Amino acid sequence: MRLAPGRGRLRLDARGLRLSLKLPLEPRGAIDIGLEVPDTGEALEAWPLTGSVHVAMEDLGFVPALVPEIQAFSGEVRGAIQVAGTVGHPALSGQLVLDAPELALATPGVHLKEVHLVLAGEGRDVLGLKGRARSGGGTVDLDGELRFTGEGMQAHLKLKGERFQVANLYQARIYASPRLEIGVRGRKVRVRGEVRIPEARIRLRELPSTAVTVSRDEVIVGPAAEQQGGAERYRVDADVRLILGKKVHFEGFGLKADLTGSLMLHERPGQETTATGDIEVRNGRYKAYGQDLDIQEGRLLFAGGDVSNPGLYIRAVRRGLSDVVVGVKVTGSLNQPKVDLFSDPDMTQQEQLSYLLFGHAPTAETSAEEQKGLDQAALALGLGAGGALLGDLGEGLGLDQVSVESQGEGTSKQAALVVGKYLSPKLYVSYGMGLFEPVSTLRLRYTLSSRWKLVTESSAAGSGLDIYYTIER
Repeated sequence: MRLAPGRGRLRLDARGLRLSLKLPLEPRGAIDIGLEVPDTGEALEAWPLTGSVHVAMEDLGFVPALVPEIQAFSGEVRGAIQVAGTVGHPALSGQLVLDAPELALATPGVHLKEVHLVLAGEGRDVLGLKGRARSGGGTVDLDGELRFTGEGMQAHLKLKGERFQVANLYQARIYASPRLEIGVRGRKVRVRGEVRIPEARIRLRELPSTAVTVSRDEVIVGPAAEQQGGAERYRVDADVRLILGKKVHFEGFGLKADLTGSLMLHERPGQETTATGDIEVRNGRYKAYGQDLDIQEGRLLFAGGDVSNPGLYIRAVRRGLSDVVVGVKVTGSLNQPKVDLFSDPDMTQQEQLSYLLFGHAPTAETSAEEQKGLDQAALALGLGAGGALLGDLGEGLGLDQVSVESQGEGTSKQAALVVGKYLSPKLYVSYGMGLFEPVSTLRLRYTLSSRWKLVTESSAAGSGLDIYYTIER
């Protein structure tokens, strides 16, 4: 379908406004709009309305070219709406119907089937809206109304679905059963209800160790900021209960587990999203210290704070040990976790680490490689809790890195406090000060290209230059 040459007329004078627009659509179809608003000398809201909108679009295959998010669209729109009443209180009658056998959306990767929407009026300032669609074997129904007043359009909608697929990507395949009431008034949106997730499979890719999260005080400047500021954002007020069913599986960041539980999510304009409730980890395995650990008990606890920083309570043990139980316990919060070792029977931390890493107690025949692993694990366990504090300190000082690292062979005696800063997008300088031995190291890293890097290091022990070539696959 393509737009053929049409004709239109818009007249605005002392007698009021008159609009006439005819747009032929080839090979078949047309849009015909006629509207008259005579000036009666009264307030604008009292001016009478007379007109109609006739639509006959028998092929919507052109829509993906206009909306990149839509990958495929087949369907038609037909019907007519009659307009009467006044500007302040229009009276709408008639109906418009959309039938789309297929609608494919790019970002969620879903293919909607049998999409059917009806917009109908009965001579008042309200248009009823009813709709239905299928996705992934499930359905969703929409019922509500659009009200037109002198203050603009208002909407009240009810959304009800049953195992409706909302995402179909490698990273996430999610089915939802929503029961929501949505109200829209200008830029204010009010949402109440619940969303059940009967089935989901989420696979998150691992983040590289060099990844940096966005600071909470980030300020966007330039064209992007101007684009955001061009239109007022919607102000959302939402109270929605999220309920996880028995087939919700998560994989990512070393964790493989089934999740269940429920959260009450609260969203207020200008505030962080908060939550109350808990999520339980079942049939979980977690990779730590180079081992796959079985999660005996795991919970994410939400007590009304930021939804992105729940409390933690996780107990995981190493598999395959017959005479002892050794594992890790994680408490605190997601942003500041606290990791402790435990065992049955009680033993020293070095013994716990040896069982955790190698499956046996430390012996006189412990190899140099095993001892190096023990030292690195002990260092990470002893100093890891301070990572968040050091990160906050570095941010306050304007540094890109403040951390404790193990240098050389990785023993605790060679731990160092490292501070670093990008002097330019390609030049990075760091300085390490020994915590247990008076050894300081200056390191410079210069990025030649996306694959080539030069790294030079200088300390009392010596100096050196390395050239790195990176191959990604």
